[in-house]
Amino acid sequence: MNMTVWAFVGAEDTIVSPELSENFVESMNQAGGNARLTVFEGATHFDVPTLAYFDSELNVLDWLIGNGQ
Repeated sequence: MNMTVWAFVGAEDTIVSPELSENFVESMNQAGGNARLTVFEGATHFDVPTLAYFDSELNVLDWLIGNGQ
């Protein structure tokens, strides 16, 4: 199965370290996966859902249903 992963993290997240997300995406790609990471500068853990889903430039909902990037 080929599944793309798109991870989002806030640069100021103190719950899930941005470095952990970066390492996860890097490890997935090194293992042959297809992962990418978007880091929201100045954002905390709780800012990320709103920033990801409501950013019209990212088009996350279209991506989720397969019509996006």
